[in-house]
Amino acid sequence: DLLLVARVPLGSSMPPQPPALLDDDDWLAPPLEAALGEVFCRFDADADGAWSTAELQSFARTCNGGDEFGEAELSQVGEFTTDGHGRLTRRGFLEMMHLQTMARPEDTWADLRALGYDSSLSPKGVPGSSGAEAAPSEKPESVAAERDARLARTLQSEADAELAAKLAESLQAELIIEEQAAAAAAAAAA
Repeated sequence: DLLLVARVPLGSSMPPQPPALLDDDDWLAPPLEAALGEVFCRFDADADGAWSTAELQSFARTCNGGDEFGEAELSQVGEFTTDGHGRLTRRGFLEMMHLQTMARPEDTWADLRALGYDSSLSPKGVPGSSGAEAAPSEKPESVAAERDARLARTLQSEADAELAAKLAESLQAELIIEEQAAAAAAAAAA
């Protein structure tokens, strides 16, 4: 086996590697979860903890070069945690982004760039804040091509269904743990 080593001149350094999007447990890595939490708050214009369809579409327009989610994408929102009115909660948004990140991390990076984050997950701009839309950084044709490519990948339903099943199992276990902790706390308080 041949081992190739890149030489770095003294006094210089290798470019930083982007942070991992998932942690060792295949959940969102803390820097990504923090960035997505900020994104959720940014688009929750009325600060009620859940995205209305208008707030969800504002997010979609920012990530998709001005295009909104279609009926198929909107109907999928119900697969994630919603409030009593079918609106996507912060937890549901994290679930949605987790599923995307597991299946297509390149789409998550594209969304993060559109949302104003650099490769270190640091905000470099704030598109979409206060409901205002950011000007797309790419030409509309390339954004549309990227969106079409995303749609084609989304149609790989067998792989997505398998990931959704794994996510559901993971979330069910997490909910059981949360319920047990809440019950223990209630018992301790009584």
